[in-house]
Amino acid sequence: MFLNRCPACTGAAAIGAHPTRMEIYSVGCLRCGKYEVTGSAQAILHGLHQRNEVTPRQAANLSGWLRERPGHLITEDNYTELLDLPTPTVAEKAEKILT
Repeated sequence: MFLNRCPACTGAAAIGAHPTRMEIYSVGCLRCGKYEVTGSAQAILHGLHQRNEVTPRQAANLSGWLRERPGHLITEDNYTELLDLPTPTVAEKAEKILT
């Protein structure tokens, strides 16, 4: 593992090769938690962040969603859906805090 930037939120993260699956990387991020990403999805997300095509709100929604689903795999087939996640309502946020 080495320190790098989280593909989801661009914060500092430990990223390493998956022990048994080629082209899959394990990510450990303080904000997003532990999840997996394919190399191609990682490259796509990096490019989107570099070009400021991911808004802070999209990054926050994705980060929170991943935090609630440890081990989720981001691929080139699902990253657009993940970037389009809706922002939780105030009531949903309150419910998450209280549970």
